This record gives sequence, structure tokens and C-alpha cells, in this order.
Amino acid sequence: MTISLAQPATLTCPACSAAFTADIWLIVAAAERPDLVERIRAGSAHAVTCPQCGQTHSMDAPLLIFRPNAEPPILFSPAQQTSREEDEQQAAALIAALRERLGAAWNDAWSARGLTVVPRQLLPAALADDPAAALRELAGTEPVGPIEFGGELRNVGPIEFGGELRNDWKVTAELAGKNLVAQVDRITAGDVSGTGIAIGHGAQATVHQHYHEPRFTRYTDISCPRRVGVNERFALTIALKMQLNPDSVKTEALSVVAGKLKVRLSAPGLELLDAAEQTIVVEPDDDSPPVVFHLKGRAVGRYEITAQFWQRGNLIAAVVMPLEVLAAQPVFEAAHLPAAAVSFLPTGARAPDLTLVVQRDPEGRMVFEAVRDGIVQFTTATRLKTEPRAFIDQLYDEIGLLQRGRDSAGLRRLDSTQIADRLRDLGYRLWDRLIPADFKQWYAQHRAEWRVTGDQDRRWSLLVQSNEADLPWELIRPYGSGSDCWEEGCWCETFHFARWLLRRPDTLECVAPPLQIRLSALAAITPPHADLAAAPQERDLLRVLIARHQLRDRSPERATEAALRALLEQGGYDWMHVITHGRFFAASTLHSGAIALENEETLASSAITGPRIRGALRRERPAFVLNACHAGRVAPALSGAASWATELIGSGAGMLIAPLWSARDDLAARFSAVFYEALLNKAASLGEAVWYARMAIREDGDPTWLAYSLFGRPHATVTVQGQGG
Repeated sequence: MTISLAQPATLTCPACSAAFTADIWLIVAAAERPDLVERIRAGSAHAVTCPQCGQTHSMDAPLLIFRPNAEPPILFSPAQQTSREEDEQQAAALIAALRERLGAAWNDAWSARGLTVVPRQLLPAALADDPAAALRELAGTEPVGPIEFGGELRNVGPIEFGGELRNDWKVTAELAGKNLVAQVDRITAGDVSGTGIAIGHGAQATVHQHYHEPRFTRYTDISCPRRVGVNERFALTIALKMQLNPDSVKTEALSVVAGKLKVRLSAPGLELLDAAEQTIVVEPDDDSPPVVFHLKGRAVGRYEITAQFWQRGNLIAAVVMPLEVLAAQPVFEAAHLPAAAVSFLPTGARAPDLTLVVQRDPEGRMVFEAVRDGIVQFTTATRLKTEPRAFIDQLYDEIGLLQRGRDSAGLRRLDSTQIADRLRDLGYRLWDRLIPADFKQWYAQHRAEWRVTGDQDRRWSLLVQSNEADLPWELIRPYGSGSDCWEEGCWCETFHFARWLLRRPDTLECVAPPLQIRLSALAAITPPHADLAAAPQERDLLRVLIARHQLRDRSPERATEAALRALLEQGGYDWMHVITHGRFFAASTLHSGAIALENEETLASSAITGPRIRGALRRERPAFVLNACHAGRVAPALSGAASWATELIGSGAGMLIAPLWSARDDLAARFSAVFYEALLNKAASLGEAVWYARMAIREDGDPTWLAYSLFGRPHATVTVQGQGG
């Protein structure tokens, strides 16, 4: 067996958007592959070339170098855009793989002495014939700029590389001629799942694309009429410009990279005469030529046209334009809309594995689109036989009875097996009633793809983008009853599942979910409740997080309505965690829910309004964890829907986690503990952290584990920015 190890990674070229597979070297045995050592010295070990356009890009991946006759015998160079925890896990995984490949030739003394860790920018010097001289030469030329090590930015001058890198990793050297080592006191081989490295036969490396390439700001330049005559053919043009055009219908600033960007048009009720998806090429130093869509209105009425902007499989912006179709041909009038900020797509952003877009057309049909890698894989529309409102209310009533251990009549006690059976049946019924027959067929044909070949532990992510926020998408349980009888778990069990709103019903503005969420200032809203026995434990957890990560504590002294309103208006927090009781008002058209505060006060979801609160949400894009019963429920309202989700997410919040129904007190506290452990200590994404927390509180006799909804990107991560730097 060869010692060196490369594994394939499926990549997408940022220049031409072509998908291709390339080998990524993870372990290099110097004596076996001197050619790879030379590539490492040249800084091109992880350079990959697109076979379609010929452009070369640098991948960001860890690297283990084995040289038993040198000192030190093993070097580990972490990836440059990973967290400290990821570095430790990846080092352990690669050491375990090296040990397996060496077999009896492995020497325990190599791991007992600690692992030498070298930042990637200094790796060529460490592999030189005279490392000390190479380092002195490096220090004597130009200063070594900021070096990313384990996800943390270190300002490294020309002389010293020192300081504490992590809790158990100790730097023992200076640049100018001593040892360039960071000794790991302990490296143990264990479970390598979730490390970001696939090891084993048939495995595929889960290396994220971190291309070090420039970003460009481009402004949307859109021309679209506000009114047209019935059966009149009209044009909608979209371009991306280097300079802002004040005559554009909608002006938004997009942060993009060079290469292809897809524009997808959705115009329910209108006839689209061209392809619904067209491509704009972003040039580094020039405007992009416009794409033109031709449409026609066949019936008098008011419509909406949505233009979505996709790059590298991620939805980065969306623009909604109102259109009125008149009986008589009007004078042309451009539809000028106010400018709005757009979330940009960071370099290396990972798109959801599968996105399901569900929206209503003017005729009341539900339109389903399945999107993968930014490409619509399947689309269909269905007209529900009855509005789902009554069905959904009855479903939540049924769950409430199951929460109390009662049957549908509320009379007979059920055991845990019977409760689990009835929850499964509710998932089946949602699949039966809500999902179109042809979509079920498409799903059945592609369900084998939900797990990655050779890496059965990495689940796909599923993002449902829909304004149908009252539907419990998490509970849907797919199955097939034909000759090929099959079934899956609920969507929130099968996938790393998340939702997002297309937009708030009372506005034309679309807000894209952020890929990174900042955690620097935490506000804990924890009114005392004697009947919430586990609440003190959850409050203590938040205090520990604030202290451990040196976060600014923005918690009000007392959880009163006035204090919470003032905090929401002033901002200054980027994370809010609420522990309290929640109420849901199914019959109210003003607000759907309220949370209990001190002095028997409450704050209703309808309070999320006005320029100060909504302005702060849009400006700072904070995250919310509402650990309050029913906080995720949605009720009908004058504008379409009212809920904490529609008000917070629709106003600009970056994330919301809340239960759809009553959550058991001790399980709610446990959910928070596991969620934060995975998110902050294991570098899990939002979707992964919620999945881990959900599985940790799963009990067959209690539906709490199914209650939690995540509004956000499933692959979004949290960046901790404590006061200590």
C-alpha cells in the first residue's frame, strides 16, 4: 500500500461554473513522492486546474507530511480557513489514516512526542534543506503579513511567531532561526466522522472550495414597466453595472466573483415567452451585458415578478417587481422601487444540497421547484382541494393531545409506542395532502442521492424557501407504496433541515439568509418562572457562554416589556436567547403569539414593527433563539400571515430557532445545551447543530424533538468575536 493519500473532491469552477473532480492530496510521504514535496515548496500542492476553461485555483485543505528520516518526522499544516476544533479533528483523522497505511511500520514515539504544526505560508521554509536559514531569509526580506492559523488571524511580524494558539497546543518557537514548531501535547486517533475529511475505500474528500480570488461590487440595473396592457408583449432587462444607475427600477449592491451568475425569473400568472433562467457573466473590469426576458399578461389584474440572482448554487439576492395588467394600453411608467441592502456571498460559500422553493401563484396553486447547484431540477404546480388552514390547525391539536399522552378524542392514555406511531402517521398525512403526485415520483427517483457515496455519515442539507410558514415542513415523512415500497424519516431527521421566507407578506423586499452569523454580544431574556424547573440550568448555560467566549452581555437587568422593547429598538446585540412561556392566538389577525415577561407582562409578535425595531434588525441581522412554546407557529393576518418568524426573519434577522408547539421543559434546556456545544465547540453548521440537538432529545413518547424550526441557511456558521480578540 502506498503511504501518500489523495482523495477526490467534486468542485465547481468559479470562472465557468463547470463541475469537475480533482484529487486533493492529504498525506504526502516525502521519500515516496518527492515530486509532491517540490509542489509543496512551490506553494502549488493544492492547485487544481479546470478542464473546461483551463483556469487554475488554489484549494484550502489540510496536509500531513511524513518524512521518517528527518526531524521532526511528521509535519501537519492546517487548512487556512478552518476553526481550531476542525484543525484538531483533521489532524487526528490524518494521523489515524497514516497509522493505518503504515501498519507495523508505525512508530508510537512519533505521536508520543507531539505533532509539529506549521502554518501553510511557512511550510516551504520548513521543508527547505536549511529551515533556519530559510526562516532568517524570510524574516529579513519583507514582513510576513497576517497569517490565518486554525481560523484565527495572527499578526505575525518579521521576527516572532509566538503566543497561545489553542488550549492544548503550545508554540515553542520563534521565526528567526530556532524551531518552527507548534507542539501538540496529545493527538489521539478516534472517530473521524464530521472532521471534514473522508478516509477509507471509496470515500470522497469533503474539501470546501476556498478560492483566494478578488470580489467585485456590482449594481443591479433593471428596466421593467409598472403597467402594461392585456396581451401586450413587454420586456424586462437586467444587467450588472460597475456604477450605480439612478434610473434602475431596483438598485442593489451585490458582492460577487468573476464568472457566471444566473438570473432566474418567476412570474406566476404571467406568460413567460423566453427561458426562465439566463446567465450573466461577471467581468473583472467591465459592465455585464444585459439579459432580456419577454413576458405577456393574459388577464387583467395585479401580479408580481421575482428575479433571483444565483452564484455557485447559492441564492444571493432577489428582487420583487409589481406589475399591473390593464384592459387598455397605458403610457409606459417605470416601476422605481427603493434600494435595499443585499447579503453578499462569501468566498467558498457552500450551497444547500437541495433547495425546495414553494410559492402561491395568483390562481392559488402551490408551485414547487427543486433546486440543486443553482439549477432547477424539477418544477410542478398543484391546486389543493381545500385550504390547508383547517387541516394544519387539527394537526397541531392532535400533537397537543399526544404531548399530554392522549388519543385523538382526548380520552384514552397512550403509551410511548402508540405516540410514536401517531406522530409517524401525521408525517405520512402531510406527505399525502401537501406534496404533488409528480413531485413524489421525482423524489422517489432521486432519494438514493440523499446520502453521499462512500460517506454515509454526511447528511444532505435541505432548505425550504416558502411563505407558507404555517406548514410544519419538518414533519413531512416521505414514503412510497407501489411495487417499490419504501419510507424515510421526517425531513428534519433525514436532512440537516432549515427554512427561509421568500419575503414578508407586506413588503416587496427580499432578504437572503446570511452564511455567517456573528456572536459578539448576547442578550439573555430569562424572566423567572417557578414552573420551568430546567430554566435556571439553561440560564446558567448562557452565563457560561458569555464568560467563556468573552461576549458582551446585553441582557437587561429585568425582563420587562419596556426593557425588551428598548433593546430591540437600540440594537447593539447580535444574538438573543429567550427562555420563557409562549402563547399562540390562532384566531387573532393582529398577532399570532406572545412571550411571557416579568410582572405578568407580555410582548406580542406584532411589536416587531416600526422604523427603529425593523431598522435595527435589518442593519445588524441578529440571531434569535426563542425557547418558548408555540413561538414558531403562524396565524392568518390582514397582510397574509403573522408570527415571530414572519416579523423577525421578514424584517432582516439572520436566524431564528423556535418550537412550533409546546416543548417539555427539561428537553428544551437539553436542546440548547447540545445546540451550543455543537455550534461553538465542534464547529458545526446551523443545520448540523440543530440536527444534533434534535436527536439528543428524541424520545418516542414525546413530540418535543420534532417541534423545533430553524430559519436560516443550513450551512451557515457562527463567528465568535469576543472582547478578548
